[in-house]
Amino acid sequence: MTDIIPVPDLDPDTDKLPPIPRVAKILKYRLLQLEYWVSPNGALRTWLKFCIRLCLVIAIGAFLIVPVLALALHGIAAMVTVLVGIAWHILELVLLVIGILIAVYVLRAFFTHRSNRSHNRRSY
Repeated sequence: MTDIIPVPDLDPDTDKLPPIPRVAKILKYRLLQLEYWVSPNGALRTWLKFCIRLCLVIAIGAFLIVPVLALALHGIAAMVTVLVGIAWHILELVLLVIGILIAVYVLRAFFTHRSNRSHNRRSY
């Protein structure tokens, strides 16, 4: 739905205004002329209104949703950091247990071999 734009006209009393309001009226008149020249049927105005409304909806959604997402992602990152720390400590514990088991196995094998060797010497 487009609004038909009326042909812009300059107020005849503009010459009687003080300089600053006169400049403002003339600038407004020139902008209305430019708008009428670009799109006399009002399609440009309708399109701009639609774009501005769309931008506002996106901006409001972004300002409401992005902080919540950032907070959630920060919480997830903190939890992942804690889980990685826990996994690292479990890995250290498993490696320590494996190292202790290897040390016990080596010492047991060493002492078993040594005792077998000394037992074999006595048999001769």
